[in-house]
Amino acid sequence: MTDRYEIEIDAYKQRGVVRFLGDVEGRDMVDAYSRLFSSGDWRLTYDSVWDFTGIESLDMSLEDVDSMMDTSRALTAAGQSGRVVGVVAQEDHEIMARLIRARLTRLGREAELFETMEEAEAWLDAPATASRT
Repeated sequence: MTDRYEIEIDAYKQRGVVRFLGDVEGRDMVDAYSRLFSSGDWRLTYDSVWDFTGIESLDMSLEDVDSMMDTSRALTAAGQSGRVVGVVAQEDHEIMARLIRARLTRLGREAELFETMEEAEAWLDAPATASRT
């Protein structure tokens, strides 16, 4: 954990959760991305949840987004198949989250956005439907 994000990997739920806190910069997101996916506890089939609700201010560039997408592209090529969920309650951060979601979808990844962790977890916990397989 840093003072700008915390990472939790739950092997039982097969899910990683990254919670961003306070004043966050793009390099914090890139670092969190790298730390989650390089953790010895991470598996390519795990889902990931990116909780942006604790962000007070965000300074992120397109270069930061590109760096995260380069990592996603490599992981997808290596067999990463878990779903990706963003939790975004502030309109300012929703634009960035939608950009990332669109790019992940183009990579063939299943990605969704929700306003609360409860909605995100309910979606992840629900049985897969034909549209989600």
